[in-house]
Amino acid sequence: MTGAAVRALAFLAGAAVVALPAAPPAAAAPPAAAAPPLAATSPPATVKGTPTAKGPATAKSSPRARTSPADARDREPNPKACVHNDPALERPTAQQAAAAPWPRDMLRYDQAWTYTRGARVTVAVVDSGVDAAHEQLTGHVVTGSDITGGSVRPGGTTDCFGHGTAVAGIIAARPLPGRGVVGIAPEATIRPVRESWGIDDNGHATTSTADALLLAMRTAIDSGAGVVNVSITVADVELRAEQRKAFNDIAQYASDRNVLIVAASGNRSQYTRLRDQTFTTYPARLATWYRNVIAVSGVTADGAVDRDAVTGPFVTVAAPDQGFLSTLEHGGLVAVSGTSYAAPMVSGLAALLRSRFPTATAADIRARITATADHPSTRLPNPSVGYGVINPLAAVTAVLPPPDTATPQAVPVGPLQVPTDPHARLGRAALAAGGGVVAVTALLWSWVLVARRGRRRRWRPGRSLAGPPSPAPSPVGRAPAQPPVGR
Repeated sequence: MTGAAVRALAFLAGAAVVALPAAPPAAAAPPAAAAPPLAATSPPATVKGTPTAKGPATAKSSPRARTSPADARDREPNPKACVHNDPALERPTAQQAAAAPWPRDMLRYDQAWTYTRGARVTVAVVDSGVDAAHEQLTGHVVTGSDITGGSVRPGGTTDCFGHGTAVAGIIAARPLPGRGVVGIAPEATIRPVRESWGIDDNGHATTSTADALLLAMRTAIDSGAGVVNVSITVADVELRAEQRKAFNDIAQYASDRNVLIVAASGNRSQYTRLRDQTFTTYPARLATWYRNVIAVSGVTADGAVDRDAVTGPFVTVAAPDQGFLSTLEHGGLVAVSGTSYAAPMVSGLAALLRSRFPTATAADIRARITATADHPSTRLPNPSVGYGVINPLAAVTAVLPPPDTATPQAVPVGPLQVPTDPHARLGRAALAAGGGVVAVTALLWSWVLVARRGRRRRWRPGRSLAGPPSPAPSPVGRAPAQPPVGR
């Protein structure tokens, strides 16, 4: 893949972005759960994944755009404007296509296939759609949903933009002779949810909305998928208070339905417009509060943190995010880069785990992924990589203790008994045991002495210990007999 090809698809450089007008910062704690309001009333937002080096261009900023943002979302763009028809796009050579991507060597996820390949698990991909006709995805992409018109309708199985197809390939691309590209969970099923076409008739990025993203996530959760991949981000400082609450509500909605959400952390290069660079992103930030959400940052081939990745205490784990190939619509392959492509690495692993441990909850899956990650030698979680880079083989094979589900006992009413000092009890017990040993030892030595004296006397009765016997009393009135003299 040449530099021109990478520049032509620089949208494969991170999570799609939702750009919104500034709003007051959010409260620290999430609001109470509720079914989220999903009316499409939020301001326009840019979808990440476009042919520009510094992030997507909005329809508003494009002087050649002939349609309004709303019109661009209501219908499919002209096929001539689709990414795969871009003459600047250069295809990888046969040698490049056959080479195993470096994340496969780093993560060794093919070794986990001895135990599971992700069968019977559906992963919903909230994105620009997925090309169901791609030869490495054919037969494993089911009809999904399209919400680009403001309502939910069947669709999503085509992809003019290419972003969603690349994400799906990382999760579940099937092996194909002559190609090194293969998904982490090659037997998983993909259900696309098109949140935006991502491109207009002129090949420029179109806009999306935060409410459209919420609707797409709600649709994915309701579809029956066990895992939802979201490679679209929005800065927290650009959300209104009610939108932040709606994101929290959608996370709880997913938790109540045992659905795991895997979200990209985003790329800083697409938020250079923000004065405050301490921002976080949604829905990734939800991982701070909800155990069914995983926020994913990126690492490079040498294991270093991707400097462009948005990081912070909300990050759960990290995965490879640049310099490898994935699937492109119409059977192609393309080099990808950015946290958009780290997230599906984790979604693929989650599919393996949900297949191998079908009774595990979404929270259990997250706990297994974090417990078996290659932890950094720092305090956990690390703000750049969370609990570390994922380790698929360890996650699939590790024997972990069951989750703590004990119910706390009520405190008894009334005065509490003063506990006895356990050390004192141990001391008394030791003293008693020691005295018993001494007594038994003394008894044994006494028996030895008695036995020795008995053997010397040939077991005859011994002398009284009180001295010689006293003479018998003389009869009254008679003198004791005298021994004879001179005899």
